[in-house]
Amino acid sequence: MATHPKKITLGKIFSFKTNGFRKRRPQSNARLIATSAISSLNFSVARHSLVFAYLPLILLASNAISVKGASAQVINTGTLTGTAGNPGTTGSDGSDGPRGNYGSAYMNNGTGGDGGTGGSGGTGGQGGLGGTGQTGSSITITNSGTIIGGTGGSGGTGGRGGNGGDGGSGAYLMNSCNGPSYNYPNYYPSYSDPGCGYGYGYGYSSQGAGGNGGNGGNGGDGGNGGPGVSGSGLIINNSGTITGGQGGSGGNSGSGGMGGNGGYGSPSGQFGNSAYYYGSMSYMYSYTLGGNGGAGVSLNGGTNTIINGSNASIQGGSHGYGTGYMYYYQSRGGDGINLSGGTTAITNLGTIVGRTSGSSTTYGIRLTGSASISTLVNVQGGNNPLTYYGTLPNTYNVVVQSSTSFGKFAVDWSSGSLAFGVDSTSILETNRYVNVLTGVGASGITNEETEFLLGSYAWNLIAGSTANSWDLLVTFRGMGSGTSTNITSSSTTTFAGGTLLVSSSGQYGQNWSLGSAATNTIDLGGNSSLFSGSFSNSTTGQPGNIIFSNVGSAVLSALSTYTGSTTVANGAKLSVNGSIASSSGLTVNSGATIGGTGTLPTTTIQSGGTLAPGNSISHAQHRCHL
Repeated sequence: MATHPKKITLGKIFSFKTNGFRKRRPQSNARLIATSAISSLNFSVARHSLVFAYLPLILLASNAISVKGASAQVINTGTLTGTAGNPGTTGSDGSDGPRGNYGSAYMNNGTGGDGGTGGSGGTGGQGGLGGTGQTGSSITITNSGTIIGGTGGSGGTGGRGGNGGDGGSGAYLMNSCNGPSYNYPNYYPSYSDPGCGYGYGYGYSSQGAGGNGGNGGNGGDGGNGGPGVSGSGLIINNSGTITGGQGGSGGNSGSGGMGGNGGYGSPSGQFGNSAYYYGSMSYMYSYTLGGNGGAGVSLNGGTNTIINGSNASIQGGSHGYGTGYMYYYQSRGGDGINLSGGTTAITNLGTIVGRTSGSSTTYGIRLTGSASISTLVNVQGGNNPLTYYGTLPNTYNVVVQSSTSFGKFAVDWSSGSLAFGVDSTSILETNRYVNVLTGVGASGITNEETEFLLGSYAWNLIAGSTANSWDLLVTFRGMGSGTSTNITSSSTTTFAGGTLLVSSSGQYGQNWSLGSAATNTIDLGGNSSLFSGSFSNSTTGQPGNIIFSNVGSAVLSALSTYTGSTTVANGAKLSVNGSIASSSGLTVNSGATIGGTGTLPTTTIQSGGTLAPGNSISHAQHRCHL
């Protein structure tokens, strides 16, 4: 039974009550389909409920869609966005400095006290964590749209520094010396000192200096961006885009306090000082961090499966910007996938990347804690290999699509070991695939330098040109039953019941070894080919057989020695300019053609088949059955 609030409001589009919602078709599996435009959605979906949202806007969620149940599903074809984190609070203002004491009338000096320094402003609060685009436990998430984590909150502004205290005024002094009175017409014609003689007339009292302003408070660090998808026990089928939220920006520092005013000096002495001494204003340059970007996918437990389809992407969020020196540094972008617990199987046929920023490094996949990967299948390569940090997967399988398009796995730091493999969907050819694995020593690979077979090819992992780099070496070994692959090798090709596809017109110089299976086939694939190598039995005493099939033409120019049957079928045209006289018999099926200037064995032309000999074709034991 689904649990809902009494009323669900979908933006300003429409609203409906729970009772009416429950009357929709009952289903055995819970599903949430967002195509989507919901400005506020906050409920949990349990088993046996079906939730549809069809609106042409954007679905916003801050951990709001909390879906539970072993058969629950979330299907997103629109946009899911986590809400932004709350901004940090503003720091408190610093207190003003105290006023300086007045000078005391003692002796001939009554200097005022200096004003106190203003208090520092408080540090701004850290920005809040951005919301998750989609979270859940034991559910299936199918995304063909966009899922984005929420942006981290910005850091709070630092508090203002307190003002400096005013300086104390100097004391008013009365000179009371008993010396004779002197006038100073040459120096100070308007002053006389009736109370002191010449040697005692320099008494003075100065003002106190104003206090310095207090430092402004540091701004708060920005909050981290939320992950695009988070949870445990998830099955994630992604054919769209999943991105972590951007980190929040760092808060600005508070303003410095104003310097205090200087106190008044006393005019009593001849050199009495009546100027102002101002305290200095404080300038505080703080360095705050922007928030880290959120991971595209963050999983913390359970058994998980992630399938990132062709042209799909999972990427970390960008970092927030700090202030001062930290504007570019320290905070980092998010990882593509961050695993902190549980066991996960990952198939990557698209792109998984971290968002690198400043001097910090992020990874396509990062493992921490007890997290493990059972199997990792990867096609991402070229100039953008899949980067990795943490415990190695139990098995890593590379996907090879061509001689220039194949997976590359770049490991920065690792523990444990892996078994290297080639995915069964790979299209192999004789080649050395460079740097399929880097950053792992021989002790981290359980099957390095071991040869394996895949269809008609043999492959093994060999040391590359640089330390801890590995290349995939593939050689052609022959056709296995039920396989189909391109001709790319100049070595001997052995048939054991499989089909060899001619991928392009041209000359093929390898020799051909035929097993006793009746299904050994060369598919001409619409191409024109010259086979200059000889055909022979793969095992002495066991006749080897061959079928030339499909539209296209083939010319055999060598002396062949195989003793099994020869068949031309399905529109193929075979010209023998050498000899296949050792064959036990040649059959030309309807729509097929046999010709050339060489030597044939006993030949049967089926109805609809064509015999088109060259200028001097000879037939050893030649009988034509029409």
